[in-house]
Amino acid sequence: CAATDWSWAPVKGTGRIYTWTVVHRAMHPAFVGDVPYAVVVVELDEGPRIVSGIVDCPLEALEMEMPVEVVFERSDRWGDRVLPRFRRAAAAGRGAR
Repeated sequence: CAATDWSWAPVKGTGRIYTWTVVHRAMHPAFVGDVPYAVVVVELDEGPRIVSGIVDCPLEALEMEMPVEVVFERSDRWGDRVLPRFRRAAAAGRGAR
């Protein structure tokens, strides 16, 4: 949005899937072994949206508005980094919405 008036704020790390796409053709060699995989847009409970990946969830189980929670995953694809990923929230498996 090119705004210059922003600040950091803590968030709980929970939200809901806003949308997603399934990647069948890796756009970078580092991801060839992962296809197919989902890229999700998560709307955090506090409002902002974040683009990330989903873990521990079969692609066919993804749903709009599915509750998710953040997990942090170490990746060495471009150096040693810790990335925020999302998984189904514990309550999601019990039919919570």
